[in-house]
Amino acid sequence: MFLFALLCIGFETRGEDWPMWRGPRGDGIGMGADVPTTWSNTENIFWKTATDLRSFSTPVMATIQGSPQIILTGAKQTVGLEPESGERIWWVNGPAEKFVCTPSIGLGHIFSFGGSPSERAFAIRQGGLGDLTETHIAWTKERSMPYVPTPLLFGNYLHIVNDAKNELNELVQTSPAIADGALFIRSEHHVWRISERPNCKD
Repeated sequence: MFLFALLCIGFETRGEDWPMWRGPRGDGIGMGADVPTTWSNTENIFWKTATDLRSFSTPVMATIQGSPQIILTGAKQTVGLEPESGERIWWVNGPAEKFVCTPSIGLGHIFSFGGSPSERAFAIRQGGLGDLTETHIAWTKERSMPYVPTPLLFGNYLHIVNDAKNELNELVQTSPAIADGALFIRSEHHVWRISERPNCKD
């Protein structure tokens, strides 16, 4: 049994949504929240709840249909929690047993990525209560899905890097980032900037 704990933050002043691994702009910067800088089993804990969701993935938080939700993945499930109480709002079985990647929220969907025993991803349509496994999965993919690097939702695209089988021909075990309108990827031997080539003049 594992515990998930939420730090004591006033939800009326919780700042902007954090819908993916590096935040709303993919740069790791959050605005407006007064987040505690110290905590323990008893200090600055708003609530904690027991869960069987064993996972290496980071929870995310976003406003879905007007209400904030915490999205967790792990132990064969993707779930949405109510931030004020920790109660489950909805859940979907899958997409895998073990999770390393962090889910992403946007474009009307929740994108969840499982890494073991198979590398599989699916998109869950936002909205609904209870078990949504049979009703809210929009699509499922297995080809070239990641194990460690969390895909980055930016604009209208999910930027996905497979750990070993990718166009860079190098092992990638870090998540991509966005800065200055460019996509940055750290591979085993290089840092890559992927962007449109600027206009060059002789």
